[in-house]
Amino acid sequence: MRINRLNILSPANYKEFKRILVEDGLVIKVIPRPHYLKELRDELFDHNEKKVYKNDQTVSLFKKHLHLLDVQHLCYTKNLNKADLKHLVQMTPLAWSADKGRIDAFINRDSAEIMVDLEILVGVKKTFATRMGAANHGKSID
Repeated sequence: MRINRLNILSPANYKEFKRILVEDGLVIKVIPRPHYLKELRDELFDHNEKKVYKNDQTVSLFKKHLHLLDVQHLCYTKNLNKADLKHLVQMTPLAWSADKGRIDAFINRDSAEIMVDLEILVGVKKTFATRMGAANHGKSID
């Protein structure tokens, strides 16, 4: 199999994935898990939907369009210095609607431990999965 589409922390266009994906190609989609950037979420938000992240809908949509072959979890913490904290805030959409005072308080720290909590979904076209299942005498490739 060949990797034909990699999607990291961004919206997915499944129609386009299916159009460009070779028959036996893989789609690898990386999505946040509940503790992704938890320290930033805790600092910027009190009690709204951005405080806690759930990826259930994203996983369901992936499964609706593709056959899920594998799921891997990747979780680690990274110590970021003041400059890195500023870059983090600039790159994440979480800061787009956050209070400027809270953002400033976060980026003016000397450093912070930040959690990266990701789920890696690996899928193929459903038609390919069906063919492979039939080739394996009805055995699932899950």
